[in-house]
Amino acid sequence: MLGVRPWRGRLILSEDEGACPESRVVISYAYWQDHMGGGEIGAGAILMVDGEPKEVIGVTPPDFFGLSVGDRFDIALPLCQPKELRRDLFDIAVMGRLRPG
Repeated sequence: MLGVRPWRGRLILSEDEGACPESRVVISYAYWQDHMGGGEIGAGAILMVDGEPKEVIGVTPPDFFGLSVGDRFDIALPLCQPKELRRDLFDIAVMGRLRPG
């Protein structure tokens, strides 16, 4: 999410990535408003995602909808490395920007 500034808290950093299950998430502005009432994001902001508690570390700005045109997201999780690697499963989206000039 390079170039995107968080609305609240912070975005996912490389140190948030590691072994599964990941413990921190970033949520969209719309999800924050609709499901968390636009409340403060702090150490007590916990969501249950697939039965696992996740700490909400940040909120994306209102005008950020994700990496794919037409797709929106509610919760962004950092990459994690499962105990059993499977080469047949890939679900990674990558976005880059060209330097001016």
